[in-house]
Amino acid sequence: FPWLQKLEENAGVVQQELKEALAMGEMLEKTGNNVWVGALTSEGAAYGPDWKTLVLQDRAWDETNARIFPKTVELLREIGAPTVEVFFAKQKGKTGIQPHSDGCNFVLTAHLGLEVPEGECWIKVGGQKEEWRNGKALAFDTHYFHETGNASDKDRYVLLMRFWHPGVTPKEREALQYVFDALDGPQAQTDMDFEYLNGLAEAQLASRRVEEVEEDG
Repeated sequence: FPWLQKLEENAGVVQQELKEALAMGEMLEKTGNNVWVGALTSEGAAYGPDWKTLVLQDRAWDETNARIFPKTVELLREIGAPTVEVFFAKQKGKTGIQPHSDGCNFVLTAHLGLEVPEGECWIKVGGQKEEWRNGKALAFDTHYFHETGNASDKDRYVLLMRFWHPGVTPKEREALQYVFDALDGPQAQTDMDFEYLNGLAEAQLASRRVEEVEEDG
């Protein structure tokens, strides 16, 4: 991926901002939003209590945390990274993530090694094992079962990015984004009205079909 290569070439920018943020100590937690929190999804049991994140983007950019890492956010925008999620991921020493699947293949995952005890930290995806390197990126499909390990005594930090699979068309992205937005909507969160959500999704897809027919005609 060309954008990922550009990110590698400028990895020092991200590494320096992370170093400065970590040097803030307790002030980082007071200044930032949800700093170093555990997994909140159903896969939380696989991640365990020692995997923590600091989110920059979860579909929308976190303005509070973006102000702490302005150069990192600017870099990702400049290189045209097609991300839907971006966050710093910390893995405590002598811990790991158990095998699990993210359950979707329309979004891929990339890691940029930032502060890694090299030779002691690894990730295995679909049976293939790789090690993180400082300033180097790895990209993979996490719908395959994957797991990690940090055998060192130090914390391991990477920049984790989830981005659209290049095979997903712009219209498919738009439709998926529409469903994401519906799932985040207040009615979905309060009433869990899945019939309502299905209606929204069907209406959106029907609209797309009409547009395609008109374009073809």
